[in-house]
Amino acid sequence: MTGQLIIKPVETQYVIQFKEPLDESKEITGMAICADRAEIKDEHLILYKKDSIVYFCLIERIDSFYAREV
Repeated sequence: MTGQLIIKPVETQYVIQFKEPLDESKEITGMAICADRAEIKDEHLILYKKDSIVYFCLIERIDSFYAREV
């Protein structure tokens, strides 16, 4: 065999940018979270991994949000 092909599983990462910084130093304005799926329920964004909630946030605090595969 002359070469090897390593296949790694693809994960979805959700990138969230907030309207206001999350800390007093005003440096943290966004985050990236690995999750299996996202759901908007009532007025909240909920991210799940293996049927457990990994992140929960009010939609009104979010400026933008998108998913990307890593």
